[in-house]
Parts: sequence; C-alpha cells; structure tokens
Amino acid sequence: MTEKVRAAPVDHQATAGPVVLDELDRSVLALLRADARMSVRAIARELNRSPGAVGERIARLEAAQVITGYHAEVDLARLGYMHTLVVVRTNDDQHSDSCAEALSHLEEVHTVWTVTGSWDLVVECYVRDAFHLRELLQGTLRGVEGVIHTEAMIVLDSVGAAGQQTDERERPVS
Repeated sequence: MTEKVRAAPVDHQATAGPVVLDELDRSVLALLRADARMSVRAIARELNRSPGAVGERIARLEAAQVITGYHAEVDLARLGYMHTLVVVRTNDDQHSDSCAEALSHLEEVHTVWTVTGSWDLVVECYVRDAFHLRELLQGTLRGVEGVIHTEAMIVLDSVGAAGQQTDERERPVS
C-alpha cells in the first residue's frame, strides 16, 4: 500500500476558539484545497495580490493551525483497493483514545474518527479484497486492546460536497 503522509498533530487546546477568516483567507484556502501544489506566486496572481501578502496569509494560517499540512491525493480504488468503513465499539471511554491511536497506525487505515452515538469510532480503510477485509476485522482490529465489536461496510459510491454522485473508482483519496 502507499506510504501514509500525516499532517502535524493539531493541538486543539492551543487555540482559544475558532479562527476568524476574512475574504482573502477564504480565497487562499479555497485555492489550496483545490490544488495544494499551487505556488504562492500563482495564488497571488489569481487573487490579484502581491506574493508577499499571500505568503504572509499562508504563514498566519499555518501558525493558527488552520492549514495543518499538505499532501498528495492518491486514488487507492484505481490501484484495486476497496474503500471500507468500519464502526468500532470499545469497552469504555478511556480505550476510545488509545484504540483510535493504535488503529491510526495500521497500514490499511486512512482515517479514524471519534464519534458520538452507539459506536465509538469510525475507521476508514482500504483493503485488497474480501479476504483482506476478513483478516483486518477478525485478526488485526479485534486484536487491538479495548475493541469489543466491529461492523464493516464497503463503500459503493459517494456524494461529493457539490451534491454530485461519484463512482468510488474515480473518487480521489484525500
């Protein structure tokens, strides 16, 4: 599988509250979200601003932990992997954090969310096939201390932010 690229850990305690953004901040973020490789010079040209002003905004957004990292998107479905979600119940709240941490280091795991409701964690995974999924569920995930129940779902397709349905094989992995 591909090597994981992780953003720097975010210290949610370090900020007192939400960061206030102006229109320039939002425009810079929109351009970077569309193309994280876009240069400061190109962003400045697109927004009709100086490269220095844009560079300062990006530095400020990084310092405020609004921008937490840059990464390449790899479409694992195009490499033959199945996009799978696994919901996990742990034996108590104390194990949720340690389970999330342990699960986040597994090769198959892309993202782990701590959630409310009857499940404790939602784990986004990519597996080669049904046998790999079974191995992940019955061996690896259940072997993590604190995990008491899992349930898997294979993603068939998804709807993007614009409301468009996308074929899972054509959806980039972020």
